[in-house]
This record gives sequence, C-alpha cells and structure tokens, in this order.
Amino acid sequence: MTLADGNLVELVIAVIGGLAAVGLTVLKFALSGLERQHAATRKLIEERFQWAETQRQEARGHWEQLFQELKADDDELSRRVGQIETRVTAIEIHLTRRRRPIYPTGGEGG
Repeated sequence: MTLADGNLVELVIAVIGGLAAVGLTVLKFALSGLERQHAATRKLIEERFQWAETQRQEARGHWEQLFQELKADDDELSRRVGQIETRVTAIEIHLTRRRRPIYPTGGEGG
C-alpha cells in the first residue's frame, strides 16, 4: 500500500486538524481552570479587603473610646487641680490673716 501524494497531503491535513482540535480542547480546559482560579482569587481578595475594613473600623472605635476616656480623665484632673488650688488659696488667706503680713521687700510691716 502506497500513499499517493494527494493522499499524503490529506493525511497530514487530517492529522494537523486533529491536533488542532485536541489543542483547542486542552486550551479550553486550561482556560476554564484559570477562570475558576481567577474567580476564587478575586473572592479571596474581596474577603480580605472586607476583613481589613472591619478591622479598621474596630480600631477606629477603640481609639475614639480611648481618646474620650483620656479627655474625661483630663477634665477630672483639671477639676481636682482647681479644687486643690482653691483650698491652697483659702489656706494662704487664712495663714496671712493669722500672722503679720510680710512685704515683698523682705521687711515686716509695723
């Protein structure tokens, strides 16, 4: 059995066509796998961004709470310092009235 030149060309074309069909099938499978992987990666990235946003909001709330506590503590300390200053002033007035005043020049009046 000998193949004529025309038959050989047809055989080569048929083989190339078959290889192309197999190649396209393999390429379609590969592309569908890549598309699934791309979709999974995209979903994972979106989930991570959502998680990061949640963490950011929680951290912001935490810091806002801390700053509010600091402000309240500062207000409380300011109030207490004011009370102490008032008491010290009252004590100074009381002590000044009980003894003779001392003048800024260092001498005593009288």
